[in-house]
Amino acid sequence: MTPPTSGSGELVVVLAAGRGTRARIYGPWLHKALLPLGSRSVLSRLLAHFRADARFVFAIGHLGDQVQAYVELAHPDLDATFVRVESYTGPGTGPATSLLACRDHLDRPFTVTACDAVYDAPLPGPGENWIGVAAIDDPENWCTVQVDGTQVTGLAYRDPQGTGLAYTGTAHVHDVEPFLIGLESTVQSGEVVLDPGFLKLRRHGLVAKEVAWRDAGNEETYSAVRATFDDETTVAGKTSDLTYLLDDRVLKLMSDSGTAENLYERGRSLAGLTPTVTGCAGGVLATTRIHDAVDLDAFEPTAIQRCLEWVEAGLWEREVHDHAPDAVDSAVRSMYVDKTSARVADLLGRLPGLDDYSVVNGIDCPPIAELIESVASDGADVLSGAVIAPVHGDLHSENVLIDSEGGLWLIDWRSDFGGLTDVGDVTYDLAKMVHTLEFSTPVMIKHLFTIEDVASGEVRITHEGINELAASREAFWAFVASRGYDDHRVAVVDALVFLSMSPLYDEAIGRYLFVLGKVLLTGALDPRTSGRTAFDQVFGRTSGSDASSAAP
Repeated sequence: MTPPTSGSGELVVVLAAGRGTRARIYGPWLHKALLPLGSRSVLSRLLAHFRADARFVFAIGHLGDQVQAYVELAHPDLDATFVRVESYTGPGTGPATSLLACRDHLDRPFTVTACDAVYDAPLPGPGENWIGVAAIDDPENWCTVQVDGTQVTGLAYRDPQGTGLAYTGTAHVHDVEPFLIGLESTVQSGEVVLDPGFLKLRRHGLVAKEVAWRDAGNEETYSAVRATFDDETTVAGKTSDLTYLLDDRVLKLMSDSGTAENLYERGRSLAGLTPTVTGCAGGVLATTRIHDAVDLDAFEPTAIQRCLEWVEAGLWEREVHDHAPDAVDSAVRSMYVDKTSARVADLLGRLPGLDDYSVVNGIDCPPIAELIESVASDGADVLSGAVIAPVHGDLHSENVLIDSEGGLWLIDWRSDFGGLTDVGDVTYDLAKMVHTLEFSTPVMIKHLFTIEDVASGEVRITHEGINELAASREAFWAFVASRGYDDHRVAVVDALVFLSMSPLYDEAIGRYLFVLGKVLLTGALDPRTSGRTAFDQVFGRTSGSDASSAAP
């Protein structure tokens, strides 16, 4: 236990020890208080309802390290104390147990709140004992509050005959000692709820006060609340990591704490090109936020050219120490062969028959296993031609920001390249950039694509943005040629990127990514096809079209 809190601000106890089994939308790795509501977590939105001088006591247990790391990194100026609740599951546990664990810190009247509550208006202030209530239609699902006028007369737990006023998980305790005495009887009797504490307060005056509350404590209620923040969502569809935007910092939460640590170390090595990395703990990574920044304009060829020149000078040309050839070979094979094979096997296991498409847009395509085997046998020098240097690892227009003064910044860098944390293959960065110039993220997420069955085993595909981004693609390939990079190799890795992405999204997107990647890999491995024209041949364009005139 940390030392008792001090200071004169309002005292707030946040109950966050429970396992949250009713709200495991993202799986068991994420604490329920850190579920996303738009660009912020439930907890960050909760904390915003209290005064800046408030001091907080967090009762933590399940995933306590994650909660503490998040609060300390996301809200470093918060006056926060963390109390470890050793027993937070099973008989004799619950909010009463958590509050009593915090007893040494309850030296004044305090407000208590559940960590998964969402408030749409300021809470009532201190000065008297009160319970926060909200109108409900299903008393059998809630702890309900019985009142005489505004005076609380009793509570009922999940009673179909209960009142239409639910206890919202928040209350203010002005008379601390009688409340705690009541909680002690709760624990002694094996109960876990706060009711006996509240009932003790009736002799001192206990009123019900309506609060603008929404519950985010189970999957159904959380989903309903989240839908009201959809327009603020930062990253759609991801379940293994989350990104939150706060006033002056960006928080990334990851299911794998090792990945977060790698990102932290890589962020430090990329200093000057990325926002400042401010800390990492418990699978939580914090960086400064670049305000008034916009994504790199993928529709502007000169912007693509400028970005690539800047990355080359500031990153790819940095000096690095020698790496053992075996380690480099292993990393390259891991990224281009092993990862692709595993990802494709995952997708085809869920969508059997997808590889039966043998003709795409009139192009004969071998089975995907044959294509990957060609890469594994070093088709187009993919395995032997790596350009080893410091890399970003996910270099595309949405991960390059332009600030209000025109400065460039890299965000969302990759944690490693096949196990190498300081270097990677420059070709991978180039492939990542061109893949979003071929099939942009907004077009993908909005399902602005079609797959049309033409005949048995034959399909035609197309998507929006192909012509609109042609000039930017020409600018990209002009850069590749001017710097002497292998366009065949870039095109092969580009196709592998699409294939590796295919199982990470919904079925419709996955099908399109697979078919697109398969036909692009077919063309890129054909020595008769220029790497820079592989995409254009699939969609009926040729090098030297009207778009070429816009290249720098």
